[in-house]
Amino acid sequence: MKNFPRLFLFLLVLNKLLIAFPGTVQDSISLSFRFATGLTFDGAALWLADHKADVLACINPVNGEVIRTIPSPGFWPAGLE
Repeated sequence: MKNFPRLFLFLLVLNKLLIAFPGTVQDSISLSFRFATGLTFDGAALWLADHKADVLACINPVNGEVIRTIPSPGFWPAGLE
């Protein structure tokens, strides 16, 4: 029982260290796509999958301009990696 306060304190500190903290929003872009089911970055552009429009959109991350869209290869595009 003597070690209980130390163990409790250790677990409390460990818990605080392991919790993921959300970041801060650096910037945002407004797009016409409202039903995004996937988002990925290829090193140069953002790729967004939209299930309502059934498209994959290539987006310039600097200005939010849609560079191009391609038809989805299947129903309900998702899981971009």
